[in-house]
Amino acid sequence: MHPTGRQALEMTAEYYPDIVLRISICRSWNGLTAAGQILKIAPGTGCIIISGERDPETIQDAMSYGNTGISVKPFTVDELAMAIEASQ
Repeated sequence: MHPTGRQALEMTAEYYPDIVLRISICRSWNGLTAAGQILKIAPGTGCIIISGERDPETIQDAMSYGNTGISVKPFTVDELAMAIEASQ
């Protein structure tokens, strides 16, 4: 399932997941907004933002949300594992 940001919020409120993957930084209702809202609903949830965005300022903004890791495409399984570890 690849939910929209709003669907991810609804699912977070219902299930309180340990981790949310595949919140991408995009033009409409971006992943940073979704990550911030998810962390308000479920502060212990780790959010991994997977994106092609390479702008250092945007990446720093993503990391400032707290339980957030970022994997910039393309990435390896080891890099994704490190992002998951960082978000917990």
